[in-house]
Amino acid sequence: MLDVTLRSNPCFAVGNIYTLQLSDINGNFNNPIVLSSATGNGTQHFNLPLDHPDIIYNHQYKLRCISSNPVVISDTILLYISTPKVSVDLDMMADLQ
Repeated sequence: MLDVTLRSNPCFAVGNIYTLQLSDINGNFNNPIVLSSATGNGTQHFNLPLDHPDIIYNHQYKLRCISSNPVVISDTILLYISTPKVSVDLDMMADLQ
């Protein structure tokens, strides 16, 4: 399970979509694994199963979030997925200041 808390500031437009993406095992986002999407501003909580067929345990991945309006890509977080439970916090507050 992947527990993600996403915080954003109110600069995002109504209808903005946040998309959580996981890289491939080489850290590339050319064809990311989309874990989830959500709309709204403020704090979003995601509790995601890691049973996607493209996820291989005991490998390192990168996690990021992309917003749609305006388009902002968060910093990436390195994840080593060794078990079915991981917790992270993503902060997009600083990206639009």
